[in-house]
Amino acid sequence: MSKFFSLGAGVKYDTTQKAVEKGQIIHMNGFSHDEYVVYDIVDVYNGLMYKLINMRTNKFAQCDMIRPLSQKFGIGYYYDDANPKFMDDFEMSIYQSEAEKIAQAEAEEAQRIAKQNEQLKAKGRVVLQNLIPTDAKAIIIAELHRDESDGMTDYYGYRTERTVILGFSSHTKDLFSEMRKCAGNFSETAHLTENNKKYEHREKYSGGEGYYLGKSKYSGWIVQKEKFYNGREQAIERYALIAGDEANICVKY
Repeated sequence: MSKFFSLGAGVKYDTTQKAVEKGQIIHMNGFSHDEYVVYDIVDVYNGLMYKLINMRTNKFAQCDMIRPLSQKFGIGYYYDDANPKFMDDFEMSIYQSEAEKIAQAEAEEAQRIAKQNEQLKAKGRVVLQNLIPTDAKAIIIAELHRDESDGMTDYYGYRTERTVILGFSSHTKDLFSEMRKCAGNFSETAHLTENNKKYEHREKYSGGEGYYLGKSKYSGWIVQKEKFYNGREQAIERYALIAGDEANICVKY
């Protein structure tokens, strides 16, 4: 028997026992407040899995626990145990048909992108074989971060939207002077060439971002240095996709 214990709610939930029925409408509390319809319930190795359709986006989703709204605590999926709502089979079949079309289109798009990426990586490997000095031990890159923090849920994070290769280093020391020099190779990071201590971040502690130049790690451009931990060939493979687009290479010697 698999159970989940919520310290905040102070209640144990048995995930092997069905919480809702097919066709029941539930909602997400936290990252979104969308409604979902449960279109299937299946047994898995540690309990039940609820197959869902997002009623706003018509996309498939799934979860292994749905809690009663009367015991609401934190992020998760909830059902209204006081006034449960249901969808009839006909309406649910329409949602499922639309969700299948979207899933198929997304799968085809993913295949197209995967093929395109393999072509870029093949090109990038050749570029980096000729570009990376044989004595290089590290790469200096610029990253564009997009803030995805959500103060309502105490989530703090970012998404990397673009990476640009600025240069290479024959040593592994973290030197802001070296990062500033390479920042000048790219117009979007040229402002970081300024010897401004506010741009220098030292986060070597556990969970930190290491040494980097930038106004914020959550938003905008930063410049940082990454060591070749497993050698030059591993670095070539890691950055092949980026190097496949010439616009992502701004190296000067």
